[in-house]
Amino acid sequence: MSERVWDKFLTERDRAVFAAGGFGARAGFGKRPALLIIDVNWAFCGERPEPILESIKRWRTSCGEDAWVALPYIRQLIDRAHAKGLPVIYTTGERWADIPPGPFGLPALYEHNPIPVSSALVSRAALHAAGGYGGAFPDFAEDWDLWLRFARRGLTLLSVPAARIRYRRQAGGMTADVAALAAAQIRLHRAHGDLVDAATRRRALARDRRALARDRVRRVVRRAL
Repeated sequence: MSERVWDKFLTERDRAVFAAGGFGARAGFGKRPALLIIDVNWAFCGERPEPILESIKRWRTSCGEDAWVALPYIRQLIDRAHAKGLPVIYTTGERWADIPPGPFGLPALYEHNPIPVSSALVSRAALHAAGGYGGAFPDFAEDWDLWLRFARRGLTLLSVPAARIRYRRQAGGMTADVAALAAAQIRLHRAHGDLVDAATRRRALARDRRALARDRVRRVVRRAL
């Protein structure tokens, strides 16, 4: 193995510790390899290729235009992994928001929808009284619309963290279509805007518009690759 830049700073004891601990040894690929794509997201790449000192004004951890140079090569790796049937795993930093135990509702429920719909238990009477599940949003955001219609009727949602479900997002699922989801959320926030104050309404709509704009940029990049 060629000398590494830090080797000259290691004492003989350091070298003995590294050797005994197995550091630097080749681990191999094992029997179940996967491709892990780390930090290929807005926070580390920015919204467009530009000098890093410009990009970090909006995304302080961005690598700037250098990150965008790497994207075509990452895409080649992803395509090869798909062709071989290997799993591709992405780090995104996304997680469902934590809901503390007990009742919750507006205004937080207007800004965020932390409820996986398959985790909700709703009485038939409450569902019918609120106008059913589909409502005015039969394709996207229909669950969020229902929670807000419940809030409009003065109903209380109750969080029970001890009751757990397993929820898996599929690549081709409806929530993967960020543009359609953001557009639906804009309509939803306009329709239920009277439930909250003007500042909360503006904040939610601004977040929806940013999501819509980011997805449009992402689609342009994908076509370019």
